[in-house]
Amino acid sequence: MGINFPENFNFPYAATSFKSFWKRWHISLSSWIRDYLYLPLKGAKVEDRSTGGLNIEKNKKIDKNNSALFITWAIMGLWHGANWTFVVWGLYHSILIYLERFFNGWNKFLSNSQRKIVGLIITLPLAMLGWIPFRSKNVSETINMWIKIIDYREYSYLGLRENTYLVTLLMLIFFVLGYIYSNIIKPRLVNSSSFTNNIVIISEYGLLITSVFIFLRPIKQFIYFQF
Repeated sequence: MGINFPENFNFPYAATSFKSFWKRWHISLSSWIRDYLYLPLKGAKVEDRSTGGLNIEKNKKIDKNNSALFITWAIMGLWHGANWTFVVWGLYHSILIYLERFFNGWNKFLSNSQRKIVGLIITLPLAMLGWIPFRSKNVSETINMWIKIIDYREYSYLGLRENTYLVTLLMLIFFVLGYIYSNIIKPRLVNSSSFTNNIVIISEYGLLITSVFIFLRPIKQFIYFQF
C-alpha cells in the first residue's frame, strides 16, 4: 500500500559503543528526539527524516553541544514517565555518551576485532545497569540496587529465583563452552566420539528445558501498554 515502516530495533545488545546502541535501540523515538530536540538545542540544522537513531556527533561548539546532550536525555527520560527515576535513567545514558566522547581514541592501539570485543564487554553491562532506574519505583530503590550489585555479599547464595542474572550468566558460559567444543575442538580431534558430542547437546537442551520450568511464572503487563 506504499506505507514504509522503518526498522525500530537493530540488534541493540550487539552494539560496541553507546553511540551505536542508541542508533539501534527504539530508532523511531531516538530519531525523532534527534530531529526535533537535540539538533535545535545545539543550534544545528534540523532534520525531518526521523530515521537512523540518535546520532550524537562532537563538534567545535563543545559547551553548547554538551548542554544539548544532557538536556535532551533528561527530557527523553521524562517522556517515559513523570518520575525522577526516568530523569536519572536519561542522565545516566547522557553521562555514558559524554565519557565515551571525552575518551574518544583510547582504543586506537587495538585492532578492529579487539575494539568490537572490548566495546561489547563495556557497553552491554553498563546498558543493563541503566534499566534499573527505568524500572525502579524511586531513586532510593535505584541506588540500593546499584549498591547491591557491587556488594560481594549479595552473591554468597546462588538461588535459582533470587539471582536469575547469575544463573543466566552460568547458562551462557555453558552454552558458549558447548559451542566451542562442538565447532572448534571436536573437528580437530583425531578420534572424536559422537557419543561425547551427543552428551553435550543433550545437556544443553536439558538445562534449557529445566530452566523454562524453573522460571515459569505470570508475566506483568508490557510497560509501553501503560502509555
